[in-house]
Amino acid sequence: KLVSKCIDAIAYIACKESQLCTSGRSDSGSEGVMSSSLSSQQRPVVDWWAEDLTVLRIDIFQRVLIAMMARGFKQFAIGPILMLYAQKSLRGLVRSLTKKIEML
Repeated sequence: KLVSKCIDAIAYIACKESQLCTSGRSDSGSEGVMSSSLSSQQRPVVDWWAEDLTVLRIDIFQRVLIAMMARGFKQFAIGPILMLYAQKSLRGLVRSLTKKIEML
């Protein structure tokens, strides 16, 4: 139950920080939409919190992504997060496989 609450908190923060959530937005009117679209053009592809997700186990990472999408996180923004996770988390896996192959 504690892990589920932590996952929900991570999803909440990710949606709040990224401005890529469709639900729970505080912007109203056309001015809010315009300012959010301008700020999204200036934002990096992956936000600061996505780097922190790379230390999670794959099953927990999956649960976080599911919780983010349930909160309205836009699906097109999941791709860069998945690529970052693959780069950071699976880097050691490739090295260990290479060492095992060299030993054969």
